[in-house]
Amino acid sequence: MTKPERPMYRAFGFVHWSFCAPLGYSIRQETQAMAKITPPKDIKIAALSKKKSQAVDIMEGGGGTPWEDRGSVGTLKAFLVTCLMSMRNPGRLVGSIRFVETTGEALRFTIGCGVMWGIGIMLTGLISLTYVASRPRAIIDIPVFAMQYGALTIGMMGAIVLLTWVAARMMHSLLGAEVKTKIPLSLTTNILAYCLGPSLLAVVPFVGPVAAAIGILVALILGFRRRLQVTTKGAATCSVMTLGAMALIVVVVWTIWWVAGWQQWYKIEPPPPPTQIRTRA
Repeated sequence: MTKPERPMYRAFGFVHWSFCAPLGYSIRQETQAMAKITPPKDIKIAALSKKKSQAVDIMEGGGGTPWEDRGSVGTLKAFLVTCLMSMRNPGRLVGSIRFVETTGEALRFTIGCGVMWGIGIMLTGLISLTYVASRPRAIIDIPVFAMQYGALTIGMMGAIVLLTWVAARMMHSLLGAEVKTKIPLSLTTNILAYCLGPSLLAVVPFVGPVAAAIGILVALILGFRRRLQVTTKGAATCSVMTLGAMALIVVVVWTIWWVAGWQQWYKIEPPPPPTQIRTRA
C-alpha cells in the first residue's frame, strides 16, 4: 500500500490519528515540525523591534492655534476655544503654535486674558457694593468706589501683560539648564502666553482667580513638557519658581497700594444710643 502524500492530509484540515497511524503518518510529527519553523532573517517584525527615539525640532511650526486662525471663526469664538483648549489639553495647544519666531499673536492673546482678570475684579466690586448697600446705616461714596475699582481693574489688566513679559524671561533663564538645545525667547513667550488660557476662570468672583492660578500652573507644566521635551520635574520646578516670583510681586505691590493709596469707599454708622425714658417719681 502506497502512503499518500502529506498535502492530501493537510487539505482535509482535521484527520483522526487512528486513520493516520496505520499509514505511517503522525500528526505530532507535523506539529513539531511546524513549531520549529523560524522566519527568515530578512523579515523584520515591527512588534519585536525596539523603538528608536526621534529628534524633535522644537522650532517647527504647527498647524495653527484657534487664536491664530481667528480670521475664519471670529475673534471671540477663537479666544474662548483657545482658552478651553489650554485648560483641557495644553500640550496639544502649544504644539500647534504656527508663529514661533514672533510674539505678536501671543501678546494679543495675553491682553485678552488680562481682560478676563479685569472683568472678574469688576464683578467682585459690584457684588461687594450690593452687599454693603443692603446693610443698615451704610454710607457709600460712589465716586471713591468707582475710582478704586476702576484703577484696580485697569492695573490688573496691565499687570497681566507686564508680568507675562517678566515671567517669560525668567522662565527662559530657568529652562536653559533643562534643555540641551538653545531655546529662542520668542518660543518661551508664546508657550507661556497660550498657557494663560485658564484666565477664563478669573471672571468668577472671589474663587475664580485662585482656580485660574492653579490652572495656569498645570498648563505651564504640561505645555513646556510637551513642546520642549523636558522632564515633568524640570517643567514643574521652573513653573513653580516663576509663578511664585510673580505672586510675590503682586503681593508687594498690593500691600504698598493698600497702605499708601487705598481709600475706604463706605462706612457703617454706629447704632444710635438707646433713648432713656424719664419717669416721674
